[in-house]
Amino acid sequence: MSSRSIHAAKSALFQQLSTAVRQGIPVREVVQVLVADDEWTHGARAALQRIAHRSAAGDALSTAMAGEPALFAAATADLVRAGEDLPPGEHADLLSMLALDARRQAAASREVAITMTWPLTLGAVLLVELVVCTIYVRPQIQNAFDAMRATAPLPLMATAVLDTWWAWLLPIYLLLLLWALGWLPRAARDVLAAIGDRIPFVGRWRAAAANARLLDWLALCEVQPALRRPIAAHLLATTSSGAARAVLRRLDSALAGGAKLAEALAAQRALPPRMALLVGLGERSATLPAVLQDLRRDAEENEALAFTRFERGCVVLFYLLIGYLVATLLIGIYLPIFKIGTLL
Repeated sequence: MSSRSIHAAKSALFQQLSTAVRQGIPVREVVQVLVADDEWTHGARAALQRIAHRSAAGDALSTAMAGEPALFAAATADLVRAGEDLPPGEHADLLSMLALDARRQAAASREVAITMTWPLTLGAVLLVELVVCTIYVRPQIQNAFDAMRATAPLPLMATAVLDTWWAWLLPIYLLLLLWALGWLPRAARDVLAAIGDRIPFVGRWRAAAANARLLDWLALCEVQPALRRPIAAHLLATTSSGAARAVLRRLDSALAGGAKLAEALAAQRALPPRMALLVGLGERSATLPAVLQDLRRDAEENEALAFTRFERGCVVLFYLLIGYLVATLLIGIYLPIFKIGTLL
């Protein structure tokens, strides 16, 4: 099951846990009920069972989550542990934020999968054509050369396309397919993310998404200063963008040093300058919650626009790559034919 399904299931889990904490319902009962959710994989469902058993034995939710590192990042468990020291209402608010965060990650994964569907379909058609050419076309061309007792070998381009495509094109296609499905290990996703950040339209979308995600948490950071470090650690542990991680580290250091929110934001060149300016005005006029709400709305609009450009850019880029491969394939096939004509 894909990572986006796990994120969606986590969103439902945290949202129901928030309701349970707010209403005084035992956490173990909520976890036990949600085990039946078909969005969980078999291994994740077993992990939830263990969390329910630990909760029934008296362990706190954070302790039970920390025992399942394959499902929950250690920083996420630490954030939940920090929230357990808050009053029930504020603890519930934190769990709701975790639900929103997981929902945002699931939506981003789903959008990427949808964007990649058409290019990957075209790539699959290209792979089928290459298989047919390798199995049927190349032997026929070679037989024609042999029948004419041609002294020259097949043209280099034909050999490169028909004999070696499976060694480089197939692994790349499978890598992109697994990435779109969300089945790649975290280390491999981080490598692809680092490569993607260097592509302008990809980097802009990822930056816009990171800004929107950060703004989701800033209001809680301002209301609960004690949660700033755990929130920063959670965001660092659950993002694959190197640029976003650098911003979070510097922001965490600035806030830990006693800087005001506007000052900490202004020091981050990767963040929009408008963000720091409006936050500074909000701090001086005591309207920071409203300002953050407006910034979140603007960030979501910017993220939607950046994603539209990302979507168009991916389609155009893949069309160009596939067109190049098709052109190379046609040249590789027709060069031997032209050469046979010169031999005749």
